[in-house]
Amino acid sequence: MKLIPLTQGQFAKVDDDNYEELIKYNWSAHYSAFIKNYYCTRSVIDENGKKITLRMHSQILGDCKGYIVDHINHNPLDNRKENLRKVTYKENNKNSSLSKRNKSGFNGVYFVLSIKKWRALIRVDGKLLNLGLFKKKKDAINARKAANIKYGFHKNHGTKKVLVSKADNYINNCLFSTNTSGYRGVSYVKASKKWIAQLHIGGKRVPLKSFKLKEDAISCRKEAELLYLKNMENKNVN
Repeated sequence: MKLIPLTQGQFAKVDDDNYEELIKYNWSAHYSAFIKNYYCTRSVIDENGKKITLRMHSQILGDCKGYIVDHINHNPLDNRKENLRKVTYKENNKNSSLSKRNKSGFNGVYFVLSIKKWRALIRVDGKLLNLGLFKKKKDAINARKAANIKYGFHKNHGTKKVLVSKADNYINNCLFSTNTSGYRGVSYVKASKKWIAQLHIGGKRVPLKSFKLKEDAISCRKEAELLYLKNMENKNVN
């Protein structure tokens, strides 16, 4: 697996055998208000001379006309082939992420306050089916799990959406092909004969320190990662 740099400080995950072809182009992180997440896109000129937007997953899979590309793990920047599949709109609905409005932690399960019971529901072919009322949430979830299997829902249906954060992308042990140190953000400078540690924040390279030993540079980078993630968490809380 390799990383393709995008705009807005994001990266896309791709397979090794797709990397050489994809890295030739300038890819953007395009935010979709519909899915509230990013896609990898680039602009191309079609056969009619019209400028259109091409998504990375479509370039990888080829002709997707009449289909929707499903990112199986709900991460639209994970464009490894094992995470992509061509599906119909109906099939795509059977691998939806957990709704933000859901409070039970499982799709189709919610608490009915008026009767103080848990209800399990499932929508199949546009029809909402009632799976029953239960005193315990776990029983309602089990009923919905059984229905998922019965009606052919994907095993990832109802899992949480992967919100692509810059922190996740910066602090990622997947190496670029040019890395020779074995650890991201650590490289050797021949002129000074030292190892340097650096971090990318907001698309900008932030130098940390230089060291005689590679192990010290890696330790410095690791400490910077932990500090950066902690700062990101504090910002999210505030």
